[in-house]
Amino acid sequence: MQLFSQNDSNLAYPFSGNESGGLYMNNPTIFNTYVEYDIETNQYLEYQRIGERTVGFPRVLSFEEYQQKQLEKLNASYWDMRSGERKVRQTSSFGLPKLFIPGQAFDRLFGGNSVDIRPQGSAELIFSLRINRLDNPSLPEEQRNTTSFDFEEKIQMNVIGKIGEKLKLTTNYNTESTFDFENQMKLEYTGGEDEIIKKLEVGNVSLPLNGTLITGSTSLFGMKAQLQFGRTTITSILSQQKSKTSEVEVSGGAQTTDYDIYAQKLTAQISTGDLPDVFTVGADLLDILHRSGKAMDLAPHVGSDSHWNNVYPENALQSNMMGGQLTALPYELFVTPVTYNKKLLKAAGYDEFPATYDEFFKMCEAVTATGKVCTSQMTGKNAWTSMLWFSQAVASAGGPDVYERGLDDPAWVKAFEVMEKMYMYTTSDAIGADAGVSGGHFLNERTAVFMNGPWFIARYTSDGIPGLHANIGVAPAPMLTGGKGAPGGYVGGRQSSLAAGKQSDPAKEEAVVKFLKWLTTPENVARLSYSSGAMFIVKADLPSDMDRLFIEMNEQKGNAPYVAPTFSNGIASLPIAKEFPQALSALAIGDVTPEGAVEMLKDAE
Repeated sequence: MQLFSQNDSNLAYPFSGNESGGLYMNNPTIFNTYVEYDIETNQYLEYQRIGERTVGFPRVLSFEEYQQKQLEKLNASYWDMRSGERKVRQTSSFGLPKLFIPGQAFDRLFGGNSVDIRPQGSAELIFSLRINRLDNPSLPEEQRNTTSFDFEEKIQMNVIGKIGEKLKLTTNYNTESTFDFENQMKLEYTGGEDEIIKKLEVGNVSLPLNGTLITGSTSLFGMKAQLQFGRTTITSILSQQKSKTSEVEVSGGAQTTDYDIYAQKLTAQISTGDLPDVFTVGADLLDILHRSGKAMDLAPHVGSDSHWNNVYPENALQSNMMGGQLTALPYELFVTPVTYNKKLLKAAGYDEFPATYDEFFKMCEAVTATGKVCTSQMTGKNAWTSMLWFSQAVASAGGPDVYERGLDDPAWVKAFEVMEKMYMYTTSDAIGADAGVSGGHFLNERTAVFMNGPWFIARYTSDGIPGLHANIGVAPAPMLTGGKGAPGGYVGGRQSSLAAGKQSDPAKEEAVVKFLKWLTTPENVARLSYSSGAMFIVKADLPSDMDRLFIEMNEQKGNAPYVAPTFSNGIASLPIAKEFPQALSALAIGDVTPEGAVEMLKDAE
């Protein structure tokens, strides 16, 4: 019995007969139909084939009959599309079945006809009922029985869904998540090559940016759209940030945490005189420790033994001398050499970094001629990287002890003259920029020269353009002709020093000194550098498998005639240090002369 005929045009929904299911039997795929047109008779011949063999006699159709047949086929195809929900096919393996929804409209909208949703995870539900009875005659009868109900759930669920090739659904839910934003849900639509809507995301989205001035955000919840109009791409986002944004304070070029507990405890121990036998002390407490008179004076032990004179660079121990006493041994430090891009300098005709500022500024002219910018400068916040250049320039002009002579020394004006010229060879956004901006230019090879410390080495690989680390060179800063500094001089600062409490027992004092000598042996210092990535003032041969740039910095530091303090550490005046960025900004935009910049520092004192 034939229920439906292809040519039955009286049906409300004239389907093509290609349905599948219990009521419909499709021909095998080996059966096919082809049509030939007879030009002499103006008729169409419809043949039935099994494979490549024709069976039976052809069906003869006039032009009008063939036209009507094609019209019916188009009509059937249209209704197939409109009523595609009747023809949903399902395939199932594990989990929910995979659905196939026919129809050109569905295919065009989602880039396919399949709907695949795959949930996975686990759910644990715990119910408990506790009944307690306390036979206490002193209690009323209704209080002797207590009943409590407890319920606990643990759910870890992931759902991955795909509709066609364009629409994706991802959901992750865990009741034991530490933060709400860890539970992710996103509906993502990806457009075709020629479509205006390239991508549409709803739910948990992110906005990563390649720049360093604006870094973008993650853990956002909202809607994000990427549109393309010809060669113009527009990304818009409307969202709420679910995570917490925090700022990291940088001191001495390194990320630091305010360890108030240690500082407070050590301050209390200094005041009571109950100091540990051996301890570390920061530069901020070194003066307090000295004035307390509770620390062991290590100067006699230095004079009577050649150990510390051999392992420390010349004049290094003098940096911790106060009133003729050596309150603590300089130990961990940071240094800030010049880092430069070998490839960009080679393109400008330079194989080595210049040794003097006269040669340096000639090099900057050559770099500018190649289309690149010479230096990465800044004035924002504490003007960190530019402050390092200034620190080197003032030490080069006045020597490492320039801070002891005050702001009247001519070296200060000369240093500001160097900075005034530096801003002629920097980026256009240097005024008001912070260290992230100046560093970002160098990481992306927009600038050729940058000054920073060993903590920045990892960023050449993690944040720099591919191959940047291999092109980085390290060198001491240039020297001013006629200055009191020495070639190869470094700029840095003390992170911590080794100190010891006063000992009444000579034997114990001897043991403490012996232990301090052991801590400052080149072998132990090399071991600590390798394990922590920290740099120490003690001269040591580092393992060969450490980062090349770290080894070069350490070697140059070891050969340096001095490691002069940075401006912020050497000036020993917080008001002057805070005024420096303003003086530098005024100098960079031409509001003051180098002499005027020095006067701004003096007025702040």
